[in-house]
Amino acid sequence: MNYLNNPFVNVSPLEKVMLSELAQVAKICGSRQWGVATAGNYSIRIRPDLVWMSPSGVDKSHLSTKDFIPMCKGRKQLDSWLYPKASEESAVHLSIYKNFSNAKSVVHCHPPDFVKMSLAQNELSFKGLEILKALGCEDFSDVLTLKVAPNQSKSGMSGFCENDINCFFHPSAKVILFRGHGVYSWGESPRDALNKIEALEALCSTYIKKLI
Repeated sequence: MNYLNNPFVNVSPLEKVMLSELAQVAKICGSRQWGVATAGNYSIRIRPDLVWMSPSGVDKSHLSTKDFIPMCKGRKQLDSWLYPKASEESAVHLSIYKNFSNAKSVVHCHPPDFVKMSLAQNELSFKGLEILKALGCEDFSDVLTLKVAPNQSKSGMSGFCENDINCFFHPSAKVILFRGHGVYSWGESPRDALNKIEALEALCSTYIKKLI
């Protein structure tokens, strides 16, 4: 369908179910203080050429299924007079969908122990914890090393995604990390994506406690 010519998007029953799960994940992140004020952004792709994106500048813990904004492939929001402004960080979501065909949903939030660990490091390495299996490791004795991307201003995020983001993706863990900012994760569902951020935050919390 050419959404640019016909921007009135009908929401399918499946999309309603998945958008409800996405809103619930946003609420969970808010309840944990992982998305305070208007922080965080959330999206889902059910149709190959259409992504539903959370809006900009609102408390995401109060999202409903009617609040998500349709965006077509090619990084273009549909007519702005019909919809509110999509997230400032939509470019990261759309880069993930472009690079990973198995990405059905993207969750971005700011788990505090990860943020602390990321401030002074170019990469994070973990070993010896069972939760590593949730991030693609076959065994807890494996070493998981994740690169940390430099944080970008809103004006620089789009260009960064186009030119430099690929080397920071971790395809097996299904995350990308931004220093002092937060985590993006993708999965088969919103809950699946959140699981990976929960696992990463558990690792960071454990390592911080070991250092105290």
